[in-house]
Amino acid sequence: MLAKVTALLDTLADFLFQPVSATRRRWLAWAWIAGLYLVGVFLIGQLLNWGRGPYDFHDWAEVNAARIAFVQDAVETGQLPLHMPDASALRGVTDRYLALPDVILSPQMLLLPFFSVTGWVLFNTLLLYTLGALALLWFLRRFDLSPLVFALLFLIYAANGHVQAHLSVGHVNFAATYLMPWLIVLLVQAVDGGQAGKLPGWRWVAATSFLLFFILLNGAFHQFVWCLFFLGFFGLFAWKYFGLALKTLVASCLLAIFRLLPPALELGKFDNEYLGGYPTFAAVLDGLVRFTDPYQSFGTRGFLTPLGAWEFDLFVGLAGTLFLLGFGLWRWLRKLDAPDGFPQFLLPALAMTALAVGRVYRPFMLLPIPLINGERVSSRLIILPFLVLAVMAAVQMQRWLDSRNLRAELRWGMAGLAVLLLHDLWQHTRAWRVNVAADAYGRMDVNLAIKVVSNHPDPAYTNLLLAGAVVTLVTAVALLALAWRERKG
Repeated sequence: MLAKVTALLDTLADFLFQPVSATRRRWLAWAWIAGLYLVGVFLIGQLLNWGRGPYDFHDWAEVNAARIAFVQDAVETGQLPLHMPDASALRGVTDRYLALPDVILSPQMLLLPFFSVTGWVLFNTLLLYTLGALALLWFLRRFDLSPLVFALLFLIYAANGHVQAHLSVGHVNFAATYLMPWLIVLLVQAVDGGQAGKLPGWRWVAATSFLLFFILLNGAFHQFVWCLFFLGFFGLFAWKYFGLALKTLVASCLLAIFRLLPPALELGKFDNEYLGGYPTFAAVLDGLVRFTDPYQSFGTRGFLTPLGAWEFDLFVGLAGTLFLLGFGLWRWLRKLDAPDGFPQFLLPALAMTALAVGRVYRPFMLLPIPLINGERVSSRLIILPFLVLAVMAAVQMQRWLDSRNLRAELRWGMAGLAVLLLHDLWQHTRAWRVNVAADAYGRMDVNLAIKVVSNHPDPAYTNLLLAGAVVTLVTAVALLALAWRERKG
């Protein structure tokens, strides 16, 4: 009996640490992947109380529940979502819904009549999570990851503290963070092409531009800007890719002009007070390991920052932090010149990390450039370097495993890290569930029934929308035509 158990454990260990491409049990690999996906679904479902609310607290009540209810009414009544009944859900700036760059206008909003407001948020979050998970499958194949390494990467992607805390307080457009791994996929493809002596062309530019446009349509204006930042730094610090990055930046902005132009009508009305980033670089590390629940989230406010803890939460627990720092930082820095070292990503990640700390970003707020001076909370810029670090950690851990024949006890010890990571992420999920956060922050009186379409003549607004739509359409057709011609050639 003991011999059978030992043999079973050895077989399981071989499966966990062997690259998926080498396993003879493909069905088990797919079952493992499906299991991880369902774990992520469960954690998101628990966080959002399975779409049953509440929505009467924090930014749920002040902003996003009302905005979603408004678009729901527009879809049900067959009207364009142009004007809200008042400016209360639009930061008191205007009643022009599309004049704020971070409102959601994604295609999936056409399904709103089939959901409650909070039910749609759950559906939308799971949709974006699923799309992003496909990017992780691309990493699995490209880097030939083992089930254990893939599990560590997947769990960090699915339930890190950044996305959980923001979703909990009502920043529902932060669900688009789940799409960001696709930008890393595209950047890896660009580097692969560059190293093979063939830089990507218009197909890559079009794919990246449409990805960023979709991110923006999901209300993720800030995530859109962060991606532009990373692309810009990528072109500046890896000079070979400068032309590619520049074309993509221009194409992305032209494609998105339909959403970027209307806010110009309200320039000078937005609150542009800079609120800061992580107080110190040590606070970034602290955000990875410190467990802070909604009841404690205002404890971070003080002389150095007026921000609540949801703006600094990167929680992945001790196991996740060891994974990120041990393989994603220490080993990555030592193996930059090795195959799959991707030194092109290091300086862009460091630059964005620096901008996320202290008041480093404040001079950019003074520039009269709307895409740049709209980032009042620079700590949020950390998420893209964080995701890059997670991918690099997975790559380097896999290469480390490939070069060693680990003893059984060390194997099981490392497998225990994944269990510890899942435990800690589950605890964080429980603490930040929306029904818990609602009790912590206090409830408000919310009446979504009055958030109905109130369109009225507004030629300056509608003409600008029309002009932006024409530019977006022309850009989309041009990018598709260039990509098609390149493919045929």
